[in-house]
Amino acid sequence: MLKTRILFFGLFLLGVPVLQAQNLLRRTVQFACTDCSATEALTKLSQQENIAILFPGTLFDGTARLRISDQKYRLGQLLDQIAANVPHEIVVSDGQILLRSKKEPVKRFALSGYLRDAETGERLIGATIMDARRQGVISNEFGFYSMQLESGEHLLRVSYIGYDILEQKIQVGANQMRNFDLKTHNVLSEVTITAAAKASDSLRLQVMPAPVPLQDLNSLPMPGGIPDVIRQASLGTGVLTGTDGLGGLNVRGGNADQNLILLDDVPVYNANHAFGLVSIFNADMISTAKLWKGDQPARFGARSSAVLEVRTRDGDLYHHHQQANFSLYALGLLAEGPIKKGKCSYIVGARFSSLLPIVRILSKRENLATGGKEGSAYYQFTDFNAKLNYVLSPKDRFYLSYYAGLDTFGSSRRVNNQLDTVFERTTLLIKAVYGNQVAALRWNHLWGDRLFSNTTATYSLFNYTDGVQTDTSNQIQYAEGSQSRIEDIGLKSDFTFFVNRTFNMRMGVSATQHFFQPGIFQARAGLKNGISADTLQLRRPKTAAINAFEGNAYVQSDWQINDQIALETGLNNSLFIVSGKNYLRPDPRLRLLWKPIPPLQLFFSFSGLTQNLHQVGSFSGSLPFELWAPTTANSAPERVWQNCIGMELRQAGWVLRVEAYDKVLRRLRAFRSSQQGISTTLLLENDNWQQRLILGRGRSRGLEIALSKTVGNTSFDLAYTLSRTLRQFKDANLGNPFPARYDRPHDLKLSIVHRFNGHWDASVVWVFGSGNPITLASLKFNYTVPGQFPGPNIIAFEKINNYRLPTYHRLDLAVTAHFERKRLKHSFQLGIFNVYNRKNPFFVSFDPYLKSGNATQFTLLPFLPSIRYVLTRQ
Repeated sequence: MLKTRILFFGLFLLGVPVLQAQNLLRRTVQFACTDCSATEALTKLSQQENIAILFPGTLFDGTARLRISDQKYRLGQLLDQIAANVPHEIVVSDGQILLRSKKEPVKRFALSGYLRDAETGERLIGATIMDARRQGVISNEFGFYSMQLESGEHLLRVSYIGYDILEQKIQVGANQMRNFDLKTHNVLSEVTITAAAKASDSLRLQVMPAPVPLQDLNSLPMPGGIPDVIRQASLGTGVLTGTDGLGGLNVRGGNADQNLILLDDVPVYNANHAFGLVSIFNADMISTAKLWKGDQPARFGARSSAVLEVRTRDGDLYHHHQQANFSLYALGLLAEGPIKKGKCSYIVGARFSSLLPIVRILSKRENLATGGKEGSAYYQFTDFNAKLNYVLSPKDRFYLSYYAGLDTFGSSRRVNNQLDTVFERTTLLIKAVYGNQVAALRWNHLWGDRLFSNTTATYSLFNYTDGVQTDTSNQIQYAEGSQSRIEDIGLKSDFTFFVNRTFNMRMGVSATQHFFQPGIFQARAGLKNGISADTLQLRRPKTAAINAFEGNAYVQSDWQINDQIALETGLNNSLFIVSGKNYLRPDPRLRLLWKPIPPLQLFFSFSGLTQNLHQVGSFSGSLPFELWAPTTANSAPERVWQNCIGMELRQAGWVLRVEAYDKVLRRLRAFRSSQQGISTTLLLENDNWQQRLILGRGRSRGLEIALSKTVGNTSFDLAYTLSRTLRQFKDANLGNPFPARYDRPHDLKLSIVHRFNGHWDASVVWVFGSGNPITLASLKFNYTVPGQFPGPNIIAFEKINNYRLPTYHRLDLAVTAHFERKRLKHSFQLGIFNVYNRKNPFFVSFDPYLKSGNATQFTLLPFLPSIRYVLTRQ
């Protein structure tokens, strides 16, 4: 009973002020006002009724004068009539009336569209658009943007490296689409780079993958004068290649096959020509290139180290262009233009190698690919790119892109063997042909104003064939050949939802069917005259070919919590089905960014990565014809976990970036007879190659320091990496850890580009690094079967990668001239690769037939001049 009384008393105390306020506003008053302002009317009413009426002095600024007829009013109704010209609310407290402004809900509308090149209609990837408060967005990989703006007039600023900054006023009162076209600079100046960088930095807190700086691609010295996006990417921290760039990319201790290399969203299994001397990416066809070093967003899966994403240009929608380029290594042709102006365009490019004379000279003078001076080698490559771009409507666009490349390599080698009293002269002929085909059919669609989708059907093929023939002076002949391939057919769909100014979401699914054919083997042995010839052919039956299904589903978010903190999260779920075995693996991704003070940004990332396809080979080499094999029912997928912490400091034009990473690798694969490298044994035993696999683990740790500065027309970039990468296999090296094939504790790269004016620029690149580890023999003995000729020397290996090659270093220089005459553009470059002719060893090998036991050093690319001429017709 007492509790009930207390409750009613409390309700009474709370209700008294409310009743008093209601009674005051219901009070009847007689009031009149002729041609008076709202302020004058309220002052008069306050004095007449002896009521304190409070209001801000500026509440009625700019409002019209009033005319209130003489009659009786409810006080609340009269106050609403006096303040009718402004949003307001009435509050009664302690017998006083407060009249204050009522804030209406802020109305926001979606502004979306595409950022484009004004001259060609090409969509600009990674361009920035922001309002006067420096809030905005970055265009996605198809040039699309979507941002939320309050109703009213806004001054928008659009910027992109190499383009003039565009400022434009726009009136926002409803959801709308608006495209912005930027004009290119005739001269890429330091001011442009700085302005674009600052605009991007202030836009959002995020550590994007540093785009490969394509604006420097045609200025830096490259072997033979061919601009190469992979070599450009390798000048960054944490990225290594083999000697003189051969052997593929190794990112933060990962193997070359652990990189997901995408050409227009299609995986490429071999991205190199000439074993890495030149990449398959035609620089004239490239729109953008980005490299994620292990902390890639959740939309990427399938590989456990890094992602190199290369996108080709769409083709000019308004004008026709033709281009021809000539370099020491290749000849190239390109054409682009509209099929229907503003609606449909094409771009076609082709390259043809001119390496044959150079390879033949180097093969004799530098032991390239022959192992001795009594031999020669030849090599050629071709590649072809084509792309169609069709604008169906402002919300729909279709693309069709295709790439095909082919490499042909051959060598001949003559060896004299002294077997007791028998002298034998052997000629070894080798030929290999391999290449890629890649195709993509893409549909971009805009669902409303904030939902963007990209749906792509993909096809990828890598095929390799080889042949070996041995002729001896005693008329014995042996020949063999093999073939292997991997083929993919896939479909993927991605959706990006721009929720609001601070939160974006991305999600998608993909499905890929893999077809593996590990090999077809043929062998023939007998006398040259054809007598007593035996032929052996081993062909994998179709039932033994391996097919696998791979599916991915992901979701990722980008949340700008406030001006200082941003959070990027994601989850990639991969499903791999092979031989009736299902592997489902969730891979979490997280990146946290904190900007405590404007010049300094700190970040932390954590990534889980799964890999189901593996290029299985030896511990000491990486060649295009190593066997691609899937995860099998006997071994689970490869897993990698990486933590990274770092900081970025921008001050007075300097940019300092420091990152430390720790990377753990599980279930790595190699062949048990790894010292043997690639031989026909792999193909002869291809029916049981799974039993020859061994599994291991690895760990890579490193510290990366990148420093850059632009002063006037000179840009300076320094990249240093301190790292260690180890591997450990229970069934190799007695189970002890050993250095990975590209374990390079110290790696330093310095590049400088100076632009004298709009017509001349010069560049220099200096590279220094620890020598790569290799395996050298510790014992040699002769094996002879009783009653037969003595066999070859047998080489025994005590440890894997037990020797380190000498320190690698070289200096490259280039000078480039640009000029125009009427409708023709000319670009001419002279360069020198390896200026001081450093004899950097590619690898060291023992020949079991040599009695001396000495090793032979194989050297690539000595002092080599380069030349490039580009002629463009506009």
